[in-house]
Amino acid sequence: MKYKINLLKEDNMNFKIHKIILATIFFFVLIQTAFAAQVTIEEFSDFQGPFSGRFYSQTLPLIENEYGNNVELEYKHFVLQFHQYAQKAAEASECARDQGKFREYHNILFENQNALNSEDLQEYAIKLDLNKEEFNECLLSGEKEDRVASDFEEGQERGVSGTPTFFINSKKIVGDQPFSVFKEIIDQELGISEPPENEPRDMQREPIIGTKNYDVLITTYFGFQDPFSARFYNNAFGQISAEFDEVSFAFTNFPLSSMHNNATNSAIAGECAQSQGKFKKYAAILFSNTNNLDESSLEDYAEKAELNMSDFRSCMNKQTFLPEVLDDTEKAKNSNITGTPTFFIKGPYGMEKIVGAQQYETFKKAIIKVLGRDNETEEDPEPVEYCGDGVCSQNESEKTCQIDCGIEDIKICKQGETVKYTCIDGTETQWCTCLNNEWKCIEEPQNNCQTQEENEPEPVCSGCIENDICYPQGSRVQLNKENVYCDFNQKFFNQKETGTSCQNNFECFSNSCNNGTCVDIAGEIKETKGIVQQILDWLSGLFG
Repeated sequence: MKYKINLLKEDNMNFKIHKIILATIFFFVLIQTAFAAQVTIEEFSDFQGPFSGRFYSQTLPLIENEYGNNVELEYKHFVLQFHQYAQKAAEASECARDQGKFREYHNILFENQNALNSEDLQEYAIKLDLNKEEFNECLLSGEKEDRVASDFEEGQERGVSGTPTFFINSKKIVGDQPFSVFKEIIDQELGISEPPENEPRDMQREPIIGTKNYDVLITTYFGFQDPFSARFYNNAFGQISAEFDEVSFAFTNFPLSSMHNNATNSAIAGECAQSQGKFKKYAAILFSNTNNLDESSLEDYAEKAELNMSDFRSCMNKQTFLPEVLDDTEKAKNSNITGTPTFFIKGPYGMEKIVGAQQYETFKKAIIKVLGRDNETEEDPEPVEYCGDGVCSQNESEKTCQIDCGIEDIKICKQGETVKYTCIDGTETQWCTCLNNEWKCIEEPQNNCQTQEENEPEPVCSGCIENDICYPQGSRVQLNKENVYCDFNQKFFNQKETGTSCQNNFECFSNSCNNGTCVDIAGEIKETKGIVQQILDWLSGLFG
C-alpha cells in the first residue's frame, strides 16, 4: 500500500513536470507568433547594383506603406565581383549591425551608391553616431569577410545568380520587378483575396494644363531632368497649345533616377507646387533649367514661382508626395513605358502613342486622327513652311535655313521681316528680325514670355480646405477638437475606431489599416504582454 502511494505521488510529480514543459513551450511559441511578421522577404542584393538601388528607392517604400509591420525585409549579401566597392560596403553594413544600426547604414549606402570608397564608408558611420574606433577597426581588419561570404554561398545554393533576387516565404522573384508582382505574392501569403478599390498611393490628381472641357487628353510621362522632356515642353507643347483649344495635357511623373540624380526630388517638388495650384508656373521654370535641379535651386525656383515657401519647404522636408511620384512610376512600368517623354493621345476616335520629343507635325497628325478629322473630304491645307517657323524641314535643310537648322552664312530674309516666338500660354513675343538681309535672333526667347500671377489660374486645392488652409489628401489633423483625415473626395471625415472597415492607414485613429480593418497594434502588443504576464504568473504558481 505504501509502495502504491509512492507511485501515485511519483505519477503526480511527472504529470506536473509535463505540464510545466508544455506550458513553457507554449509560452515561447506564443511570444514568437505575437511579434513575428506574417511575411518575410529575403533580399539577396549588392549595395552597388543599380537595379538593387532602384528596388530600394521605388518599390520598397510602396511595400512598407502597403503592409507595414506585416512584412519584414531580411537583407542578405550577394556581392558581384565587377562592383569595385560592393564587398567593403557589405562588410561596413555588418560592422554597423554590431552597433545596432544596420538598417540606417543600409539606407545611407543605397542613397549614395556613387560614393562607396573606404573614406565614404567611415564618414557615413560618423553621421550615424557610431563608435568611430570600433567601426574602423571592424572595417579595416576584414573581420566581416566570412559573414558576407556566407550569405553569398547561401545564395548560390538557392539558385541566385544576380541581384536583386527575392524569396517571399520561399517564393522566388528575380530582378527589379514592379510593385504589382510583389503585391500579388504578398497578398496570397496574407490571405488577401481582393485588392483595395482605390490606389492608396495616388495622393492627388495629375496636373492638367489646358481647358477643363477638353476633347483630347495627352497623358505625358516625363522627367524634369530629362533633356528630351524639356525639348518637347519648350517647343511642340507651346505649338500644340496654341493651335488646338480642345487639347489638354496631363503630366505624369516618370523620373529616371538611375540616370538623373535629381529626377525624383524635382518630381516631388513639382507635386508640392501642384498642391498649391502652381504646377504650370513652376514646371516652366524647371524645364528651362534642367541642368540645375539641386535642392537649393528647387527652392529658389519655388520662390520665383511665388509659392508659399513655408508650405513648400515643409512639403520637401517631409517628402510628402514621394508616394505620389512612386505611384506614377508604377503606372508607367505597368504601361510598359521605358523612357521619357512618352505620350498617350486619347480622343473620341481612339488613342495614339508617341515616344520621344517628336516634331510638332507628328503630334498634329495624331491629334487630328483621334478627333476623327483625318478622313474628312476637305483636306487640311498643307502647313506653311517658312524660315523662322521653328521647324527644320527637308526643304529648309536644302535651302540651308540658319534660323531653323543652325547653318551659318545664309541670307534669305527680307529687310524688316520679323519672327515671333509662341509661349506655352499661347502668347507671342519678339524673336528674330531681318537686318541687312540676315536674321538676328534673341537667344532663349522663352525668357521673355509673361509669367505674371495674373496669367496663372487661381490656385486649386486638390485636398481639403479649412480656414483657407489646403490640407493634402491623406492628411491627419485635429479640427474643433476632433481627429479627422482628408479623404480622396476632398472632404474631412472622423478618424475610424479599431475594428472599423478601412482602405488606407490614415483613415484609422491608430494609423494602421490591416486587411481592410482598423487595428490597434500598440493595444494588441500591450494585450499580448498582459497574456504573457498571466502565463508567467501561472508558471510561477506551478513551481510554487
